[in-house]
Amino acid sequence: MKCVQLMLQAMKVTDGVIYLNYPFQLNLGQSLLGGAFHPLEDDIIVTYGRQHLAFWLKDGNGTLNRKDPLSAGRSGTNFLSMEFLSDGRLVTGNSRGFITVWGLSEDSGKVFFIQKEFKAHDGEVTALLPLPEGVLISGNSAIDQEGEIRVWDTNKKFSGLASAVLPTGSGGVTSLCPQKTVTNEWEIFVGTNKNVILEGSVMWALNPVVHGHCDDVRAMACHPDKPSFVTAGLDRYICKWEINTLIWKVQSDSECYSVTIHPHGSIVAVGDEHGDVTFLNMEDGLHVTTLPVTNSPLYTLKYSPDGDTLAVGCADGNIYLFQTHSNGYMYKIDFVLPGNVPILMLDWSVDGSHLQAVFTDNDYHDIAFWDLKRKEKIVSAAQLKELEWYKPNCTLGYKINGMWNNKHIPDAVHICCHVSNSKTLLAAGDKNGCIRLFRYPSTSDKAAYYEEKQCSTDVNVIQFLYDDNHLISTGGPDGAIFVWRLTSANVP
Repeated sequence: MKCVQLMLQAMKVTDGVIYLNYPFQLNLGQSLLGGAFHPLEDDIIVTYGRQHLAFWLKDGNGTLNRKDPLSAGRSGTNFLSMEFLSDGRLVTGNSRGFITVWGLSEDSGKVFFIQKEFKAHDGEVTALLPLPEGVLISGNSAIDQEGEIRVWDTNKKFSGLASAVLPTGSGGVTSLCPQKTVTNEWEIFVGTNKNVILEGSVMWALNPVVHGHCDDVRAMACHPDKPSFVTAGLDRYICKWEINTLIWKVQSDSECYSVTIHPHGSIVAVGDEHGDVTFLNMEDGLHVTTLPVTNSPLYTLKYSPDGDTLAVGCADGNIYLFQTHSNGYMYKIDFVLPGNVPILMLDWSVDGSHLQAVFTDNDYHDIAFWDLKRKEKIVSAAQLKELEWYKPNCTLGYKINGMWNNKHIPDAVHICCHVSNSKTLLAAGDKNGCIRLFRYPSTSDKAAYYEEKQCSTDVNVIQFLYDDNHLISTGGPDGAIFVWRLTSANVP
């Protein structure tokens, strides 16, 4: 049987002594989710997780010894939540919807035993919160259902007092927190697996106060002259933000891979997994129209500087160009630039006469250029060396070689970048979650940079806001959006 060696790190000062670092093993299928000291017994620690519930007792030498409960109970072994009541009893919630109450037997040498076990929820009991006056609040997470909050009277054999279902779209409960130390209306904060935080009371209402994305944010575009931006992701949500405030949130029928805003700021276009472009009103997020382009994912799209043409880069290798009318409210196919490998990024030249695109065959990335007047690919790009690009974000190019051929970061693989509106700074994000700020142009192999670590996975997209005072980046499967304020100390 395979097992994983873990280290239980317990740190608590008792009579001036700190004890820690006790190795133990988890078998295949087990995972550790958390642990806590017993509130009334300094020598007891409890850990819990999937197929794991362990009670640790410290002996006179400071060694932690594991003691299993007298009975595992009938409710299963996947423990997803745990809390202590004020009287020292332990309460656990598991994957089958049961709550188990554990007492401590002094007669058996401090061994935990089951006092009560009852079916509390459908789905998993993912959060527990004890409150004063003998109240326990529990929350669940179930497939294709919104989370539910229930209140129990711990002084009356855990009889039910109240319940409430979270608003539609909130997701399942992951955490509970009291709003006040003492309350008769059980006012709480609720965190969910869709990155929503709600506040209110089980007695009257729970309303969202923070919400956004809950999966990879693959696309972002900044407004041309306002401190706002639009994000879209694999969770099928499209969101408009003003710095850190959510303005509107719209659900799409498909996973979203690309987004761009019309130069006049009136329309936002979103490309999805099925090859459609959805157009929304920038002001309120209302649906304008949907444009079928192809049957493959649309990884990138971008308006020309004058807003008269929309270029759409597709996983089928083609670039589709559409004429736009009425400030982006009407579209007509113009022509197609054919290809056979996925298009990842697009840039227009400032005069709208050329396109550059980064493409991939999964083994390497390369860049190609097109003369739009002749509707043909340019074989030799040397003549375009000094061509100015409109708000460029392609990760390859002569003027950004310093982020690749850099002796200070030889192993960096940058997967997104953006040039500031002032054309003096270059921001880049790599596969290891690092973002870097360079001077632009950046051509030297010794180019200086400022670096921050934002996550442990890919930085999906990075862009400057219109005034270059803030930098927005996304990355990670949890739907995180990072807002960075630029200062003189950040500039290399």
